[in-house]
Order: sequence, then C-alpha cells, then structure tokens
Amino acid sequence: MSSSDTFASLAALQPILDALASPVVVEDSRHRCVLMNRAFRQFMHLPPHAPLGLRVSDVLPQAQARRILAANERVLASGEDCRNEEEITDPGGRLRWLLTHKRRIEIGGEPMVVSVVTDITALREAEAHSRYLALHDPLTGLPNRALFADRLDQALARLQRKRTAHALLSLDLDRFKQVNDTLGHHAGDELLREFGRRVAALLRPGDTFARFGGDEFAFLLGELSPDFGLDRFCARILDAAAEPFSIGGHPVFVGASIGVVCFEDANAGRGELLRRADIALYQAKLEGRGRYSIFHEALDEGRRHRARLEAELRETLAGGGRGLELRYQPFVGKAEGQVVGVEALVRWMHPRLGLLGPAQFLGVAEESGLIAALQDWVLATACTTLARWPALRLAVNVSRAYLRDPQLANRVVTLLAKTDFAPQRLELELSETTLAAADATVLGQLRALRQQGIRISLDNFGTGYSTLAHIRSLEIDKIKIDRSFIHQIERSEDSGAMVRAISHIGQAMHVEVAAEGVETLAQRRFLETVGCSELQGFYFFEPVSEADLAQAIGSAPR
Repeated sequence: MSSSDTFASLAALQPILDALASPVVVEDSRHRCVLMNRAFRQFMHLPPHAPLGLRVSDVLPQAQARRILAANERVLASGEDCRNEEEITDPGGRLRWLLTHKRRIEIGGEPMVVSVVTDITALREAEAHSRYLALHDPLTGLPNRALFADRLDQALARLQRKRTAHALLSLDLDRFKQVNDTLGHHAGDELLREFGRRVAALLRPGDTFARFGGDEFAFLLGELSPDFGLDRFCARILDAAAEPFSIGGHPVFVGASIGVVCFEDANAGRGELLRRADIALYQAKLEGRGRYSIFHEALDEGRRHRARLEAELRETLAGGGRGLELRYQPFVGKAEGQVVGVEALVRWMHPRLGLLGPAQFLGVAEESGLIAALQDWVLATACTTLARWPALRLAVNVSRAYLRDPQLANRVVTLLAKTDFAPQRLELELSETTLAAADATVLGQLRALRQQGIRISLDNFGTGYSTLAHIRSLEIDKIKIDRSFIHQIERSEDSGAMVRAISHIGQAMHVEVAAEGVETLAQRRFLETVGCSELQGFYFFEPVSEADLAQAIGSAPR
C-alpha cells in the first residue's frame, strides 16, 4: 500500500478516534504523528487543523521528548505492549503526569505505535498534597514532627561518615496560653503563623525549623562552622519572639525559652538528643524563661533526681503521708502579746535525704500534679491538730497550681466539715506573684472561698507585683510584710519607711497588716508603733512540732 493510501486509511479512522474521550496518537517508525484525535490536540494545545507529521520534539522539551521516543523504540523493537508513566510539561507550561498505554500495530505493512494517554495529573497532585500534609504543619506550613525526625535521622546517618558540629534546639513560647485564654484561639493561631514567618527568615539554607504542635517548635542546625555563633543565633530567636505581635490591631507580648543540645556524632541517637534538648528547655524555664540553656550532664543528673523525688513523693502520699510532718509557727497579736494563731509549715523526713524543707520538694509536687494531694494532706492534718485550740486561727500557704482547681472551694469546705473545723478559723496565704498572675479560675475560687468565711492573706507583701486594685476587688483580709524589709529596719531608714508606708496603706484599706521574720525587741517595738496587728518570727517562736505546740502557745513573750 502506498503512503498516500496509508494516510487515506488513517484519515478514515479520524471520526472514530475523535469520539474517544482519551487522547490518542499514532506515530510511525520515524516518530511522526500520523494520526491524532481531538482530545490529544486539546491536551497538547494544538490547533484543530494542526498538520500531521509533527514529532513530540516539536512540542515538548527535548529531555522529555527523548524519554517518550525511547519508549516508542522499545515497543517497535519488541512488539510488546507497555504501560509507563510519563512526566511532561505541556505547551501551556503546566507540569503533567501521564499514564500511557503503547502498542505496536502495522498499517500497510509499516510498523507504528499507537499511544492511549490517561491524564493522572489530578491524582499525582492529590498524592503530593497528601504527602505534604503528612509531613507539614497545616497551620504554619512548617515541617512537622515526622519530617523533623526524618531529617534528624538523615543528619545522624551523615555523621557516621563525617563528624561535623550540629545543634538541636527545642523551643516553647512563654505566656502563649494567656493569648488563647484572653483573645481566643484564632488570635493564638495568627501569632503562631507570624512567629513562624519571623523565625524562618533567620535560618540558613538547609536548616530545619519545625512545629511539633501547640507552641512547641524545634530547630536542626547542621554543619556549624566555628564562626557560626550559636549564642548569637539563639539571641536572635529570643528577640523575634519578644518583639510585639499585632493581633487584631492590638499589641500582644509573649517570649520564648530554648533548650540547646550540641552534637557532632551519631552516638546519642534521635530519641536521646530530643530528650536532652527538652531537659535544657526545662532548665531555661526554671531560670526564669525568656532565655536559652545548653544541655550538660549536670542537668541530666538534676532531672533524674527530680524524677526519683517525684516517684518517692507519689508513694508517700499514696501511703497516707507517711514521712510528711508539720511544723507550727505561732503568731501573736500586738495588743495582748498572746498567740492568736499558727502557720502550718510542711516538712518531709525523707528516708534517703533526711529532713527536707518545702523549697526542696514543693516545686516537684506542682510540676507533677501532686500539689493538690499534698495540700489536702496539710490542711486535713493541721485542722485535726488545731481542733484542740478552738480560739486559734490556722494559716496555710497555698500555691497557684492548687488554686487552679475549679472545684477547690467545694473540696476545702468538705475537708473542713470532715475535720469539724470552722471556716472562719482558716486563713489561706498566697504570694503576690500568684495573685498578680491569677486568671479567671483562680480569682473565682478565691471569691468562693471568702464567701464561705475563709480568710485570704497576701504573703511576702512588697516583693512581688500585686496591685491595690486586686487587694480591694478580692477583699484581701490581711497582708504580711516580707521579712526582707523587717531585717533591715534597724539598719536602713528606707526599709523603715517602706514598712511604715505598707502599714498605712493597709489601715487605709481596712486590711490587717502583719509582719513576719521578727527577730529582735527593737523590731517588735517599731512594728507595734507603726500599727502592725500581728507579729511572727524567731523573737517569739521558731516552728515547733505538734508535740511542743501546747507549750509554745502558753509561753508567748510579753
């Protein structure tokens, strides 16, 4: 059959092929398009009457055209069908993925290849999007924990071949929860997005900055040169977090804490490196937040000590408080010079470490969630002990973590009922920092406790950040002047003036004023002169055990 007859035969097939929805093209042994349907012309952005005889190299980039022609050659040579996926850039500039079924045919004795094309671009794009979502945080677009872990594993694999300096950073935003609580989660989301944009601009190519969730972020800094300046980098990140965020037209202030672990080999492993970074982050928070801390072995030892102490405290409380003890420090009234109440102070006779003061284990109790059980034990034990002296008040220190329980007021009232202790005899002491940072839950519980007749005292007054508005709105019953001012009364006129001013403020607001840390007769006389109604300190009594409490109550200095 002549070439003209062949083309005439192929032309007769045109109406049939044009009826097919899938793009179809027939190419001869010289890779010329001898037949194409309407769908193929549209797919390749060809005009309706484009001349036959085109080659794929006429419409596609050369590299892509060579791959397609090589596939055609294999089909022509073997005579076997093939299905292969091809990636092309169409004449419109869009990247496309094609699934092409190729088959050898003969027309007029001439071998040809017919290709039936299925456009799978939407499928591949959906798969790529799914992979992206699986490896990126949907809120910020940053890598997520899974992608960060993969890149850290890759870095560790490279370190097995070549030792270079790397750093892993763990970061938490400070005061972020307050943004969510006061402005709503949409504001928190916008802050996270903006923080991500700020920090991403500070990274080098090849560094990884990921969001793990909430306000938790992580950095992987690879192949650090001696002049990189890790301290300077951390400072820039902290500055980026401390700079005000404009959320809904309002300035919002947060901050950040960073834990850093440096490594140059793969010995530690991914899990251990992340653990060390978290330990360093925890240390940065302990040191006051808004800073960074670099991991060293002593931090790990401290963490293990706290973990063991937590387990032992948990066991102690589960056993009914075995090993816990209370000391009672009386306070006297100015007018009578007699004991009017006692403050309960917890101690722990630790089987391994000896007698521990509250500063050595209360922080562990707060962080581990054991503070509620511990404070309940203190209240129940002290109320039971003070039942013998119905005229005395009982003062107990409470932490902010304890006050955050929305059912606290009901729990305390129930406990008082079980021990037959009048609510009017109980005085809960909280610090200025607790009051200043109190949220709606804490303030609500304080008001509910006062409504039950329980007194609220502000401890260590003058050292924190409380406001007179808070004192008035909560109807604080008593403020206790911090011992640091009392100790300086005899040596510093400024301290005396401060004590006198605090006492006058209390009297003007109809709030009782007490002083703690009284150690000398001169201090006592000065405090009585300026109007302090209650005094406490070693001049009167040291903290005593329950067994010695009766004697102490009957022997107040006159």
